[in-house]
Amino acid sequence: MNTHRIPIITTALSFLTVVCFTFPQLNAVFELNFHLVESGQWWRLVTGHFTHWSLEHCAWDLLVFCVLSASLEMYSIKTTATLLLLSAFSIGVGMYLQNNYDIYRGLSGIDSALFVYLCLLGIQKASMGERNLERMCLYGALVLFMGKTLIECCGGYTFFVHTMGDHVQTAPFSHILGAICAIVVFILNPTVSIQKSVTRIMDKRNFILSTIRQNGEV
Repeated sequence: MNTHRIPIITTALSFLTVVCFTFPQLNAVFELNFHLVESGQWWRLVTGHFTHWSLEHCAWDLLVFCVLSASLEMYSIKTTATLLLLSAFSIGVGMYLQNNYDIYRGLSGIDSALFVYLCLLGIQKASMGERNLERMCLYGALVLFMGKTLIECCGGYTFFVHTMGDHVQTAPFSHILGAICAIVVFILNPTVSIQKSVTRIMDKRNFILSTIRQNGEV
């Protein structure tokens, strides 16, 4: 776990998002325009997440991002960087391969990755501490997320943002991609594996000590 106080990555990316929205001409430079990606502007696969269609769109995405990203970064800056890089690139590539859009903007896919990862991390920690109510609440949060995403995919609208523009398509598929990235990083994260191993070792140690005490050898 990190001991640093300021979530540097979250602060820097939030600042970039605000700057892009404040100066609309930057949107044209950073937005994920798939036609321009095909001409060689590959950076847009990552930078497009920090551009937005409207004030409401930017406000919701940025609020969720700040809370979730800062929470994870205070836990592990390395995990945060890994998850942000993987989700940003994977979502960009996934949306490009889906081939349903001309332009993509927004942090919601990355927000989804952060949300799912934090839920999984919370479930793991709650399981270690035998906090069953907390664990069930987090499972419930994941179920609600999946239900929300499914409804958005089927209905073609978003729950929270309603003013993105007349000709803007919603992109709930990015939320699915974000969730997949979170699961991959969680499974492959060495910190998670180490924690599980340490827990198993401690459980065995406690069991052996308990058995010895019961037999009157200690």
